[in-house]
Amino acid sequence: MKSLRLLLAGWMVPLLGVVLLAVGFLAYRTADRLLVERQGAARDLEALRRDERVKERLEQLDKELLDQAQNLARLMQFQLDWGKFRFRDLHILGMLGVAMADKGFVMIPGWTAPVGRGPVAMEFFRRAVPEIRFNDQELQHHLDDIAEYFQVDTTWGSVFRSASLGMEEMAINKQAFFPDQVLHHEFDSTSLANGVAVRRVRLKAPAGRVPFFAFSRRGPGGFEGRPPGRPPAEPGRGEPPPPDRPRGEAAPRSLVFIQCAYPLSKLEPALELIRGEYETRVEELESASRRTRLALAWQLAGLGAATFALAIGGTVALVGWSLRPLQRLSEAVSRISERDFTLRVDPADFPSEVYPVCIRLRETLVQLERAFLREKHATADISHELRTPLASMLTTLDLALRRPRAAAEYKSFLEDCRMAAGHMRGIVERLITLARLDSGSDPVRPQPTNASALAEECAQIVRPVAKARDITLDVDAGAPCWLLADPDKLREVICNLLHNAVQYNKPAGSIRLRVAQGQDTVLIEVADTGIGIPANQLDLIFERFHRVDPSRHGDGSSAGLGLSIVKGYVTLMGGAIAVESEPGRGATFRLHLPVKLGLENPGRALA
Repeated sequence: MKSLRLLLAGWMVPLLGVVLLAVGFLAYRTADRLLVERQGAARDLEALRRDERVKERLEQLDKELLDQAQNLARLMQFQLDWGKFRFRDLHILGMLGVAMADKGFVMIPGWTAPVGRGPVAMEFFRRAVPEIRFNDQELQHHLDDIAEYFQVDTTWGSVFRSASLGMEEMAINKQAFFPDQVLHHEFDSTSLANGVAVRRVRLKAPAGRVPFFAFSRRGPGGFEGRPPGRPPAEPGRGEPPPPDRPRGEAAPRSLVFIQCAYPLSKLEPALELIRGEYETRVEELESASRRTRLALAWQLAGLGAATFALAIGGTVALVGWSLRPLQRLSEAVSRISERDFTLRVDPADFPSEVYPVCIRLRETLVQLERAFLREKHATADISHELRTPLASMLTTLDLALRRPRAAAEYKSFLEDCRMAAGHMRGIVERLITLARLDSGSDPVRPQPTNASALAEECAQIVRPVAKARDITLDVDAGAPCWLLADPDKLREVICNLLHNAVQYNKPAGSIRLRVAQGQDTVLIEVADTGIGIPANQLDLIFERFHRVDPSRHGDGSSAGLGLSIVKGYVTLMGGAIAVESEPGRGATFRLHLPVKLGLENPGRALA
């Protein structure tokens, strides 16, 4: 036989080792997680510093690009050369063409107006626009490599591109680029048409000095001022330059759009240096974290080993001390015998863990003693119940054998013997039924069953017995109540309850059998006006061999087994049974059996 002390110690020591190992592992994992979080925070901080440095470098580049764009706006010059156009000749030629054209009088105002826009005039104004110029020496002095690509656009269509752009163009929507602001700049990263990734600034600014209809003298026949034949400006159609304004300077200020771009590939070495410093710092942090985790693992291992060694001795002593109450309880149980079921210990003297065991053991012993006494009484009752019909049968046979008799007399004796044998058979069958319920060898065979019709059938079976005792049996079945159940077992349940109601009823009493359909259950209720059941026996009536009134043993066919069979069958079919009673006022048994929803047309299934 194994020792409980050694068994507990044998389990506790490995369990303690596992617990210590788990605690050490959890402690290590927790510390490791904290270290990882700290390392992650440090890495994030380094990444933030790296991003800040990259951002500062880009902001520095943006500032330099903006400075270059502003320098371009300041160094920009405009030149308008009217001498290369033969304005007067074209104008006169257009006038002659209009005069000879069909309905030319309609077109004459357009050519004679100060701001005429005829076909020739449109071509003229399209080409006669100020051109953008830069002084090469000023560009070399004020610009550096930051403005490697730049482009200048104007509202009147002139464009100037750096030599590095060639024929490529940096697109800009001049109408949509902050039309409500005169001065504005914006940074972005984009790619040129040749695929070069650049950082770009777009600057919108007013033009500094724009010649507006200014003419330069180009040798003989040249002219200055407004074109020949053009009248002075009308009020509201543009004012002439003031007298103190230098000739050739524009009256209104127009807008220019300057774009400066720098290849990001040239910025990459500086950014790579920043990233390299970041990677170096991250590697240093990871190396320090690994050293810290290794030192922590060794410390936890040493501490766990020392704790485990101390815990082994404490576990052995603790197990021995904890088993003392069980030893006392074992000694008390060993004193119990078949004649004395008393547990001679006080549960209050035991620890709280053993206290429920003592209480439950004492209750079990009380129930065992009660069952033992009930079995003794039942054995006597069954012996008496079997002896009575057996003695009657033997007496009848003795009478029949005393002398020769007629066939009718022998038949009467045999019928009496058959009735006595039937009583004995009923008792034996009930005992067999209970044995099958205990072993689980009595399966349920469910099928659609009309509980109302079955109740009427059971009432017809029991009604002659009730009538013989002057007891009225009424059935309130109502509409058909269908459920999925074993009809044979349900018939046995209802008949047992009705027989029980007849057996324990008063003379001229009544029995009411009611069947009702619930939402999920079918209710079967048997109420009688009998002697009732005392409150202290309501929990005992379903126990085997128990009788409320032993003097009312009836015909001896049940021997206190009927309600036990009812309880077993109802439980087997998934239902529940309850009883209400007052002494002297009868009893009411209620059965609730599940309908087993899903049977849409039980009548058809039953047919």
